[in-house]
Amino acid sequence: TVTVPPLPNRGKVLCGYFRPDAYSTREGEMSHEIAVYADHLKASSEEIAGTVIHELVHLWNHERGISDTATNGRHNEKFKKAAESIG
Repeated sequence: TVTVPPLPNRGKVLCGYFRPDAYSTREGEMSHEIAVYADHLKASSEEIAGTVIHELVHLWNHERGISDTATNGRHNEKFKKAAESIG
């Protein structure tokens, strides 16, 4: 599922996010969410594509059972390694 939510007022710059098992389908299967904040759609196509690719790396890691963020939400070396492997 891809969504375009409004930007939350958190005092930091956010472009998008990946949320595993965000929705349940009619068949009862779980669906992940990749979101690009509406305000970020004003960015260049390269920046938007970069955000989508970034979130796809989180999805890829999730599907492989790899935890790619620390408990504080920051990216860890596993995220960096996966992102660098795709260029």
